[in-house]
Amino acid sequence: MSSPTPLRAIVGIAAGAVAGSLYFREGERGIPTDASCTYLAPASTDILAGIAAVVLGGYAVYNKSFIPGFVGGAIGSIHTHQFLDHKTQKALKNSS
Repeated sequence: MSSPTPLRAIVGIAAGAVAGSLYFREGERGIPTDASCTYLAPASTDILAGIAAVVLGGYAVYNKSFIPGFVGGAIGSIHTHQFLDHKTQKALKNSS
């Protein structure tokens, strides 16, 4: 029996990113467009989550493991969407 390749981890990262994107988009669809929602977490939370996602992804590739890759991909995807959709849009609105 051959040892697993890093492909297992890469598939985990990709699957996690897709699942995280679907989760974020579905959650956003459930919020009414006229709702006045503020996101309390600062941008540094998203940056720290991005670092954690990279660490988990690296761990997954090094250990050829699916689950840490999936979790890292999901965390990275969700926080990237949150940062781009809410933090940067808020900054653009405040600057105009």
